[in-house]
Amino acid sequence: RHLLDYSKTVESGTGADQADLVWSDKRTTVAGTPDDLDVRGVLGTALNLTINFVKITGIVIRNKSTTAGQVLTIGGDANGVFTNLFGAVTERIRVQPGGCFAIYSPNASDAISTVAATGDIIQVDGGANAIEYEIVILGRTS
Repeated sequence: RHLLDYSKTVESGTGADQADLVWSDKRTTVAGTPDDLDVRGVLGTALNLTINFVKITGIVIRNKSTTAGQVLTIGGDANGVFTNLFGAVTERIRVQPGGCFAIYSPNASDAISTVAATGDIIQVDGGANAIEYEIVILGRTS
C-alpha cells in the first residue's frame, strides 16, 4: 500500500507560490459536445464576478464517473491554452473514470500564460458520454 499526499499553502499575490484568482465548479459534459472553458473573462464566480486568468498556476480535474469507458479528454481546442503545457493543441491528457489530473507550478515564470481570444480555452470532452467532473483552476491576474 502506498500513499501520495501533497498539500501546498499558496499566499495571495502574483509572485512565486502565490495566486490571486481561484475558480471551481462541478460540471457535466454534454454528450458529443466538448465543454470549452474560456479562462480570459468568461468564467464567473458565485457572486457574478468575471474571472480573467492571465497566468494559470494550477489545475485539478476529477472525473466523477465510475463507469468503465467514460473517459474525460483534457486539452486546448484550436484556440489552445495548453500549448504551453503539452507542446501542441492536438496533444491531450485522458482522465479515466474515478481518476484525477493535477498540475501546479509554484514559480512565477513557469505559470501557463493565456492570451485573450487566441489562447484561453481549456477543453473538457466526454466524447459520446455525459460525464460529471469537478475542476479547480488557480492563477494570477498578471
